[in-house]
Amino acid sequence: MMKNLFLTGEIKVGKSTILEKVVTDLELKVAGFKTLPYIDEKELQGFYIESMIQKQKMDSSIQDSLIAYKENDYRWTALIETFKTEGVEILKASLQSTEKVILMDELGFFESEAQQFQDYVIQCLDSDKVVIGVIKPLKIEFLDRIRQRRDMKIIEVTLQNRDQAYEKFKSLLKEVVV
Repeated sequence: MMKNLFLTGEIKVGKSTILEKVVTDLELKVAGFKTLPYIDEKELQGFYIESMIQKQKMDSSIQDSLIAYKENDYRWTALIETFKTEGVEILKASLQSTEKVILMDELGFFESEAQQFQDYVIQCLDSDKVVIGVIKPLKIEFLDRIRQRRDMKIIEVTLQNRDQAYEKFKSLLKEVVV
């Protein structure tokens, strides 16, 4: 049975916006995480991970949650330690939470060396919870393993189809959650 539902597509086509809108429209309470841009002096400097269940309680600085930073215009450095600590804690808490839905926005290449984090992502997908999220359209072993799962449905979002993708995603999610 399909119970894990992800969006994929190029950068800036509206994947995270669709996720957020569907969660709001269906009034879902979710565990999991969002990957957010870290902007300093109006420049993208990196990305950090934000827990969906500890948002109100979290007092840690963005620096403690950084998962990647920009070395220069062409090179990013992943902070594997953040995935091992913060990322794993978020996923553990998500598995233990009462929420029926785990949000993963997004899975990509920064975590490709973070084996423990990957293991918890798989545990979440294997759990009885519904997992929704965004998965980058990259050929990476970890992401390929996720895409090949039988309980996974992935919808590609483009600028041309994003309204239809929203409707399809919402409809499929309603079937497994509501």
